[in-house]
Amino acid sequence: MTVTINGHDVKFGFGLYFLGKAQKEFNVDLNGLLNSLMINPIADMIDLMYYSAKCEAELDEVKLQVSKREFLTFLEETKDFKKTDGILAEWSNKFVDNIKGNFLPEVEEEADAVEPVKKK
Repeated sequence: MTVTINGHDVKFGFGLYFLGKAQKEFNVDLNGLLNSLMINPIADMIDLMYYSAKCEAELDEVKLQVSKREFLTFLEETKDFKKTDGILAEWSNKFVDNIKGNFLPEVEEEADAVEPVKKK
């Protein structure tokens, strides 16, 4: 996912490499990372998303062109915190989908589900 911030294209990741690096960086397992997001969703989401941009820049062997303050200012100026379709929402949805796809079993709905018994 690439976003233009202050004239710079900033790439944000949410893949397995990023997840592993984030666990190492923040010294937590996957459960700890997710719990932290539930406890401090706004600050931790910004930190995690910005860290994902650092990982992407490292992989591309380039310098990240925006500071965390510039990133936060961008989010505030674009009122992204209030948007259900903003970059925070888009990134977090892809982040969750990545976790579901790699760490949680797929749940198949049963076509022959048992209907509840009606009381007479």
